[in-house]
Amino acid sequence: MSKLIPLHRSAFAIDSKHGFLMGREVRKIDQLKHSIFKIFLTGMLCILFCAFSIPVSAEVDYKQIDAVIDVKTKYSDGCSTIQELANVAKHRKIDAVVYADHDLQSLEYGFWPLERIIKRREEWSSILATSPSTYLAEINAGDKSFKDLVLIPAVESSPFYYWTGDYGDDSLVANDWDKHLLIIGLPNARDYEKLPVLNGKLSSRYTRDLLMGFLLYLVLFGGCFVLVYYRIFRKLTIPLLVFMFLMLVNNHPFQSSLFDQYHGDRGIQPYQEMIDYAASQGAMVFWNHLESITENGPKGQVQVQTEPHPEDLILSTNYTGFQAVHDQPVIASEPGNEWDRLLTEYIRGKKRQAIWGYGGNDFHCEGKDKHVLGGVRTVLLVKEKNRTEVQNAMRAGRMYATRQPDENRRLSLDTFELADKVTGKSATLGEDLQTLNHPLLKIGLTSRNPEDRNVKVSLVRNGTLVKEFRGTLPFKMEWKDREVARQGKAYYRIKAEVSPDNYLLSNPIFTSFSKEPAQVASLPPRKSPAKINSGAAPVNTPKPGPQAISPPPINKPQPIPGLGSHGKANKPPVGAVSQTPIVKELPFLKSRTQPLKNSGFTGNVVPGSGSGFVRPKLDGVALKREPGSHFPPAVLVNRNDRLSLLGQTDVLFYGKPWLKVMKGNETFYVWEPLVERSDS
Repeated sequence: MSKLIPLHRSAFAIDSKHGFLMGREVRKIDQLKHSIFKIFLTGMLCILFCAFSIPVSAEVDYKQIDAVIDVKTKYSDGCSTIQELANVAKHRKIDAVVYADHDLQSLEYGFWPLERIIKRREEWSSILATSPSTYLAEINAGDKSFKDLVLIPAVESSPFYYWTGDYGDDSLVANDWDKHLLIIGLPNARDYEKLPVLNGKLSSRYTRDLLMGFLLYLVLFGGCFVLVYYRIFRKLTIPLLVFMFLMLVNNHPFQSSLFDQYHGDRGIQPYQEMIDYAASQGAMVFWNHLESITENGPKGQVQVQTEPHPEDLILSTNYTGFQAVHDQPVIASEPGNEWDRLLTEYIRGKKRQAIWGYGGNDFHCEGKDKHVLGGVRTVLLVKEKNRTEVQNAMRAGRMYATRQPDENRRLSLDTFELADKVTGKSATLGEDLQTLNHPLLKIGLTSRNPEDRNVKVSLVRNGTLVKEFRGTLPFKMEWKDREVARQGKAYYRIKAEVSPDNYLLSNPIFTSFSKEPAQVASLPPRKSPAKINSGAAPVNTPKPGPQAISPPPINKPQPIPGLGSHGKANKPPVGAVSQTPIVKELPFLKSRTQPLKNSGFTGNVVPGSGSGFVRPKLDGVALKREPGSHFPPAVLVNRNDRLSLLGQTDVLFYGKPWLKVMKGNETFYVWEPLVERSDS
C-alpha cells in the first residue's frame, strides 16, 4: 500500500504513484479564490448601493400614446368598417383604437305565460347576431397589418331592461335600455357568446339555478303523458299535454340570463352579474355614459328610456372604472362626487381596488351628434406600443382623459408625479408613493396648438378641491403639500382646462405615509402659515406664473348626495385651507341639485305616494333632515335598518325623488335609489 502524507491547512497528499502537490502551490490557488470572491462581493455591494441611491423617476420607462375607446363599426350601429376607422385613426395621429360594438341589440316582448314562445322581437346589428369569431378575427388581422396602430376588441353590453306600460295602447317603454358596460379583454369568441344578457344564445351557465322550475314542468308533462297513454280523460288531457310541453320548452334551463324583462326593475343585480362574469374571465369592466340621456325616445315600434344612474358606481363592485370624460359633462367626476367617494373609501381600506376614469369617444358615425373620431381620447403611459401594454396601462390606471375641439388641439400632461425629495422616489398616474415626508407635486402641461395660452389647473386631494393654479402654456410648476395630514393614505388628481371643450382629467396618484412621521430627522422645517397658503412657486414658467387661489371661508365640504362618510376625517392644521372646497368655482352643483331652499324646508309629500317600509341597499346611507343633496347628513343607517316610508316628495335629483321616512320617532329624508322596498 502506498504511503500517505498527513493533511494540513496549506497542503494535501495523494497517492505517490500519481504525484504530489506542494503546499506553496495550494496557497496560491486559495489566494486566487479569495480574490475572486472579494471582487464578486464588492461588485454586488456596488450594485445594491446604486439601486437604492439613484433617484427613481416615475416616467423614465413610460411613453405616452393616444387611444380612442368605445368605437362602433358596421358590426353594430356604426357607419364604417374596422379597416376604414383604422385608416382615419392613423391619419389623426391616434396610436390605439378600442372597438366596442354592441353584444346584442334586441327588444323582445312576450305574452304570458308563454312569453318566450309567443312574442314579438325586434333586432338590430350586433356582434352576437353576426359572429363573435369573425369580429375578433377581423380586428386581430387589422392589428397585425397596421404596424404603428394598436387595435383592440371590446364589447359594449346592456345586460338588462324591463318593460312598463301596456302593449295594447302604445305606452310600452323599455327602461334602462341604454345602461351600458364596456368590457375589454375577453379572451375568445366563446366568452362573448356566454355573456349574461337578455334574449341571448343558449347557455349552460345557469342550468343549475333554473333546473328546479324545469323539473316541475317535466313532472307535470310526464303525468299528462301517462293519462293520455292510458286513455284517461283524453279530451282534457291531450290539450293539457300540449300545454305542458309548451311550458316545458318556455322554461328550459338553458337561458342566457337569470333575469327577465317582465318583473320590473331588478336594481344592480343584472349588472353585477355581468361584471362578475367578465372579471372571472380576466376582463376589465367600465361603466359607460352614466349621465347621458341622448338615446331616450323611439326605438323601432316602442319607446326606450334610461335615466342618469351615477349611483350605480356606488352600488356595484368589482369593476375597473367608468367614463369620466365624455362629449357631455360628467358630474360624477367633479370634486366630492361619486368618484371621490369611491377613491376615499379605497384609501380608507373599505374598497379592495381603486376606480379609474377613462375618456370614452362613444363614436358611431363621423359628424353624428357632433361626434368626431378622436374628439375624446385616453392618453396611456406604456413601455411599448402593443396590445398587452395598452391593457396593462388601463388596468393600472396609468392614463388620463382629454376632451379636444379638433385633432390639432389637445392638452398634454407631460409631467404629473408625486415625489419625495429626501429619498428621490416618485410615483405617477395610478401609482403609490411610499413616504415619510410632505410630498412634492410636479405638473407639466403643453398644448399642440400654439394659440392655447391660458390654463387653469384644479387640484383635488382626498375628494376636496384644495388649490387652483392659473398660468400660461407651456405650464410647469412644483408644489409641496405641507398641509396634508401625514397619516394613512392620500390621493391627488387634477383637471386642467383651456376652455369648456378643451380640457384633461387625470387619474389619481396615491401616497402612503408612516404612522410616526414626526420622528424622521430628515424632514425639512415647516414654513410659516402665511407662506403655506401663498400658492406654488413656478419653475421656468412664462409670466404670469401659476398662482394659487385661496378659497373664502365657508362651511365644511358637502357629502356625496344621500351617502354618509365612513371613518373620521383627519383635521387640517390651523390656518390650512386644504379641507375647504372652492364652491364659487363649482357651477355644476347648481345643475346637480334643486335650488337651495331656506332652512326648515321639508318638501311637499305627494299624496298616496307610498307606505310600508324600506331598507338601505348598502351600509353608510345618510338620512337628512331636509330633502336635497346640499343638506348635511343627520343619521347614518345600514342594510339591516328598517325605515317606515311616509311618502315621496316633489324634490328630484337626477329625476329620482327624495323620500320621507321615519326612524324611531323622528322623520328624515333619503334619496330613492339608495333604498329598496321591504315587506318586514
